[in-house]
Amino acid sequence: ATLYNAAAGLAGGGMADHGGPPFYPVGAFSVNKGFFGKATELLGELPGFVLLSENYYRRAWRLNSVRRLKNIICFLEWVPNKDQLQRLGANMELSERQDAKLSETFALYDPEASGTLNGQALQCFIRSLEIVPDAKDDVLETKDNAWTYAELKDHMSTQHMFKMQRGRYFVALSLEEAEHLRGCMHMLGNNEWPPVCGLPLRCLGALDSTLDDSLLDHVGPVLETAELKYQLETAEQCFRFANSEGDFQERDRQILLRALSQTKVSDRLPWWLDIRSCRRRAQTPWEELPVAKVFVVADLFDDLATKALLFRVRWALAMFRLWPADAF
Repeated sequence: ATLYNAAAGLAGGGMADHGGPPFYPVGAFSVNKGFFGKATELLGELPGFVLLSENYYRRAWRLNSVRRLKNIICFLEWVPNKDQLQRLGANMELSERQDAKLSETFALYDPEASGTLNGQALQCFIRSLEIVPDAKDDVLETKDNAWTYAELKDHMSTQHMFKMQRGRYFVALSLEEAEHLRGCMHMLGNNEWPPVCGLPLRCLGALDSTLDDSLLDHVGPVLETAELKYQLETAEQCFRFANSEGDFQERDRQILLRALSQTKVSDRLPWWLDIRSCRRRAQTPWEELPVAKVFVVADLFDDLATKALLFRVRWALAMFRLWPADAF
């Protein structure tokens, strides 16, 4: 009965503040710096579907004591009710600078000034967003589409193209908590598990193994209800950032930078450094680490224009049937 009640609690949804499981957003995670009990400033604009368990780090600790942080090893993908999953939209207003960069990008992908992006130009723009590795037309549904600038701006503002879902959460657990949860998953079995609730248990370190997949175990209808893996990849990179990791590959860094796009650039480095100071980590100067880019670049709009310029150069070379060496 105790195990079933625990499973039913996860199926009920809600956060700790509303009588649900003891989870809170990673944006509310901060540590005590030890100076007059002062806590690190929050990075509250991180994605709301990325959570931490109170069993990993209690929020009250940031106000009363300095704690040595343990590594984030296991995390839970949590769908309380598959019937309540909905497309997650951002409704993000583009700044004047972002609008100008996006307009420049659109113009570079539209050399004939037709006012629309379609065919290869649209496919290349979608690939530049790094939504999925080796993007395909049937995955991104762009084969027969043509986007005007207004439609492109709307897609970038709402972020519907990333196909993330409201009602799907990712929770960093303590190692002991993950062990107990996996035991519950095996002891209950599929017949006793709430039929609408899905729980994959994942390991962050498995991403660096030959498996290249964080999945350890799962129960319930959760893997098949995900439209794309992009939301999972966003959570994985957010957890790596909160875990004070500094080595990010190019695509991983782009995913992280998009997740951080609503945060202030000036707030990112102090938050990361304060958390790293509470871990057993080599205190390597941040300027020497691949993660450094997210501390100085606000978002990916500058990169979009650069990638569009490279597309324009390749298009011109192909049109005149030239090799790159012929142009120089």
